[in-house]
Amino acid sequence: MFVALAMLEQEGPDLLAARLSAVAPAHYTSSPHPKAQIAQALTSLRARKILQAVYGESPRGLLGMLSRLGDSPLPQQRLYRVVFDLLSDPKHRERAAALLKISGNIGPSHIEITQHLDPVLVHEKILNRIGLAQVDDVNAVLALIRKRVSTATDAALRQSVEQIQPKTRLETFFSRWLKKMDQPVAGPQIAADDPDFTMLTTGEAMAALGRRFQNCLSSKIPYVATGRHAYLEWRHAPAIAELHRLSDGQFVLADVHAILNREPDPDLVATIRHKLGSLGIPAIETDNQLRACGVLQLLGTFDFRIGPRFDEDIEEQLNELAQELADAA
Repeated sequence: MFVALAMLEQEGPDLLAARLSAVAPAHYTSSPHPKAQIAQALTSLRARKILQAVYGESPRGLLGMLSRLGDSPLPQQRLYRVVFDLLSDPKHRERAAALLKISGNIGPSHIEITQHLDPVLVHEKILNRIGLAQVDDVNAVLALIRKRVSTATDAALRQSVEQIQPKTRLETFFSRWLKKMDQPVAGPQIAADDPDFTMLTTGEAMAALGRRFQNCLSSKIPYVATGRHAYLEWRHAPAIAELHRLSDGQFVLADVHAILNREPDPDLVATIRHKLGSLGIPAIETDNQLRACGVLQLLGTFDFRIGPRFDEDIEEQLNELAQELADAA
């Protein structure tokens, strides 16, 4: 009935009345008034006949789907057509199957998510883990993984989706894939045969070095994947140089890490700073963070952590980071 009433509001009573009359039995008698005809048809015709009148057909699964939408009309009438298209078009077979496997009632957000989510992720194990507001971000993260991980084929991704365990968080699923990164974004210009630095370009290399240094370097893989950070291992002593990319594309030295996050030797830090400076990579003093923010602002650049907007609304900054993830993907 809600499907028919949606058509009534969109197309007017004459067309709906004519379509309902076309599927009515031969002995069907009705009022000359279209709205009266519609009311009589909706109270006497079987559900499948009503759907045939509205859409011309009632594809398999449509009645069952509608019965799981609850006892109230959907907030947006167009969603009824989306449901019909998902079930009637063979190219949407997997989307429809995933939607039907959702336990309990199916809400309007489920329909929207199923319609817009990347096909590889259209699975009940994903649909039960995300909200409508996350769809674009989820698609962007998947695009980033495809770009940075050579083994992230549709078949491999789909298989891993099917193997997600009930307690596995979606963030864990994505981070496991990104740790396989082997095609990073372009970083600072450090030659492969540089005598002093080795640039970490894969997730495997970052995880291995993180284990050696007993720090959280592996958690920084997303920053490298999106091009925000770069990490260099000093060849002559245990030290890692952390570089941040500014909004103008230039990299600057942000920190030097020692094993177990101990305070690095000042002479070693000075040597690393001098070497990077000779390569055109400066170090910005951050002892006075507010002053550093002002310096960056005057230079027309900023960094997410220490940039001029660091004291503004954190939600706005997080939204910017989400947009950069989408742009990088």
